[in-house]
Amino acid sequence: MDRTERQKLCIKRWLGAGGSATVVASTGFGKTRVGLLAAELLIKKKSDAKVLISVPTEVLKEQWMEELIQRNMLSNCRVMVINSIVKGDWEVDLLIIDECHLVASDTFRAIFDRVAYNMVLCLTGTLERLDGKEVVIKQYAPVCDNIPMKEALANGWVSPVKEYVVMLDVDLTEYNKLNQTFIGFFSQMNYDFELAMKCATDAMYRNKIAKKLGLKPKELAGIAFGWLKALKGRKAFVQSHPKKFEIARKILDARKDKKCITFSATIKDAEFLNNKEFVLHSKKSKKQNNEILELFNNATVGTIHSSKSCDQGVDIRGLSVGIILSTDSSKIRKTQRNGRICRFEEGKTAELFTLVIRGTQEWNWFQNSATTNYIVINESQLDKVLAGEIIETRERENVEDKKFRF
Repeated sequence: MDRTERQKLCIKRWLGAGGSATVVASTGFGKTRVGLLAAELLIKKKSDAKVLISVPTEVLKEQWMEELIQRNMLSNCRVMVINSIVKGDWEVDLLIIDECHLVASDTFRAIFDRVAYNMVLCLTGTLERLDGKEVVIKQYAPVCDNIPMKEALANGWVSPVKEYVVMLDVDLTEYNKLNQTFIGFFSQMNYDFELAMKCATDAMYRNKIAKKLGLKPKELAGIAFGWLKALKGRKAFVQSHPKKFEIARKILDARKDKKCITFSATIKDAEFLNNKEFVLHSKKSKKQNNEILELFNNATVGTIHSSKSCDQGVDIRGLSVGIILSTDSSKIRKTQRNGRICRFEEGKTAELFTLVIRGTQEWNWFQNSATTNYIVINESQLDKVLAGEIIETRERENVEDKKFRF
């Protein structure tokens, strides 16, 4: 079965589920084409059918628009960013929700109430969310088909990715102080993350909890704000550490003959990494980002830097090296970033480097997010990898696995 036949099978299973279901498929399989096939099938049966396509970003909107123009489907289909959709009321024959895992949020789930539809097709690479709210999507559109990365690789629909976790050694004095402060405040709130976060952001809730804990509101406010400050400080330490910029640049310098992408914690970090290369982020205009993508897509080598703008569904041609400077526990984000570099090219084996500060909570975050096999290496082993040597297994005596509760 080739990819087109497998995509048609997705449609068959979607129709078999009553035309209200979710297709989960690895990036590179062609989720957009599945959506287009569904719309085309409907339009053939009903020439005046109305199709509304929901996307999370302007960049994705542009990509869908290009596909619809090529297929002469604009008269039947409308593509909109979900922020705009949930502000109005709509009546359509088919609702297609791209990157549907996002609509489980309290704000975006309103799409199911705002849009009156006869059929709904949800598309995503990974449905699982950290908060477990994917159950919301399943209520409206149960999963009817799942094409995992293993199936996509076995059939040659995507290129294989060699994934490395590079453990970095740095002075942890500052981190340990922040961590000690964080745990000290956290213990006073019974190690309850949701409670602590609400206390730090909701004054009414904080006053209510203060009574239960036998504290004055000002006392709990001091604890909650101190906890949040330490949390942010600890996160910033690991995600934006200078060592990561140094190692990322080393990798890029060794892969100048490739097309590369970096994922940083912030726009500021992405800009800092930039060395007369390309930077894509939300603070630039739609026109600027489109021009950057066009220039980079037409290039044969080079690097594009981003924070979150390239996480979701951005189609960039020729990428074969990815560098993640900031990781978290999200399997969705990890899958999306992996998907940027695994687009199929004959003979390509992509490389994904995730930079992790040894001895910190970041290692736990990475393990929680991991969805594929990976090789753990240290800095000296990285030099060997960049020189073309093959390292199949990690040297356990050089990599100390540490578990942290928080």
